[in-house]
Amino acid sequence: MKYHDGTEAQVGDTVTVEGDKGQKVPATVVKIILPNTEEADEWNLPAGGVLMEGGGLGAFMPHCLENDSEIEFVHRAQ
Repeated sequence: MKYHDGTEAQVGDTVTVEGDKGQKVPATVVKIILPNTEEADEWNLPAGGVLMEGGGLGAFMPHCLENDSEIEFVHRAQ
């Protein structure tokens, strides 16, 4: 899974997401679901996905991370 800028997504990454009223708010990658795995089947995500949390949005999973310009990679976990 990669972000819009081509950076590979990793658990613990900090990103910004576009919140209400267009402001950028922080979120964290909490889980990466790899494509074509049993876990992907359980989540009904054959292409896989990235579970994020924060930004006042709670837990959420973008539909297509690579095409989502509203999510920007900030930095890796320390």
